[in-house]
Amino acid sequence: MSLTEELAANAKKSYLGFHSVFLENPTMRQVNAFFELDCALERFSRRMRELINQGNYDSMAILGDYLELNDRFASAKKYILTHYK
Repeated sequence: MSLTEELAANAKKSYLGFHSVFLENPTMRQVNAFFELDCALERFSRRMRELINQGNYDSMAILGDYLELNDRFASAKKYILTHYK
């Protein structure tokens, strides 16, 4: 899969949506898993934009950021499932 403007826009939209909820929710702001997910979303979004701006559309260039985001999402999901059964 190639990196595209549409993917970059969706990544930014996802980050900004989560970031808004994260900032507005005092409980979420106290949970490290959500903070780390917020940071990973931001890094992924920014890195994708940087790559596209450089003319690099190879998705393998962002694989490490994707894997980090996936790990952070899994940690946040685990927290939710553990604390809100």
